[in-house]
Amino acid sequence: GDLLVQGNNLTDGVLRINGTLVDASRTTVRDNEIRTVVPLNATSGRVTVTVFNDLTAISTDSLKVVAQPLVA
Repeated sequence: GDLLVQGNNLTDGVLRINGTLVDASRTTVRDNEIRTVVPLNATSGRVTVTVFNDLTAISTDSLKVVAQPLVA
């Protein structure tokens, strides 16, 4: 699935889901939003955005990752 993070000054932001770095090739970063595809190996947990290499914002709630059903 897709994930949208909105805010300010997100340019060059690095997004992680429960510590898992999202794929930069599947992520669009703008000053006011980051759009990405949740990695298949992501697990439920907090979303973090790091800007300027040392400022990190952490979501107050956890993102719940649910695996897609497998159809055989």
